[in-house]
Amino acid sequence: MSEFDARARSWDQNPGHLKRAEAVAADIKAALRACGLLERPGLRGLEYGAGTGTLGLLLRDVFAELIMMDASREMVRVMEEKCRALEQEVQDDKQEDKQDGSVADLHPVFVNLEQEAWTGAPVDVAFALMVMHHVGELELVLRRLYNLLDEEGCLIVVDLQAEDGSFHGEDFDGHLGFEPERFSALLKDLGFTRVDQHICYIMERETAAGLREFPLVMWVAAKEKKVG
Repeated sequence: MSEFDARARSWDQNPGHLKRAEAVAADIKAALRACGLLERPGLRGLEYGAGTGTLGLLLRDVFAELIMMDASREMVRVMEEKCRALEQEVQDDKQEDKQDGSVADLHPVFVNLEQEAWTGAPVDVAFALMVMHHVGELELVLRRLYNLLDEEGCLIVVDLQAEDGSFHGEDFDGHLGFEPERFSALLKDLGFTRVDQHICYIMERETAAGLREFPLVMWVAAKEKKVG
């Protein structure tokens, strides 16, 4: 069982996860509005590393359809349960003639992009929160995310700014965050034509040296329509 399989059932008990997701969701909506995607009819999205679905569910009013992808089977099971509960809630509201608003068609799926490409229909927006620093085959996964985007689509990555290893501790074998300009350059090398970046959230975390702040960077990368 992986670390994330083991933590799936207790993941939502950490209030910091919801607080972070709420802040990031608001920033994602602002980014989509700025690039003209928020009002696109029938908007299709894909979240990679969706975990228990906290961020995706906060964005369910943005998308007509949302693929909620994760490489942990237990995380996907928790997502499926939450989506079923939400669907039942929506049905109950309709029966009581309550205004439930627009809710995406939600699809939790078990896929590891380090091992296989996504073969579903292209999406308009792909996004990932605190995932990429765990990804060993980083360039491969980013290329696959690029390929699953439709023309004039957008990739949004939120992850740790480069740090000294204090965030996870000595046993962590992933990336120690990312230097913003270098990560932007990687995205451009993969074909994204415009990449914007900014600090979107400050996490507080207990470390061996006490409480520390860790900035999260949001990269918004545009895929332009092919000419000719």
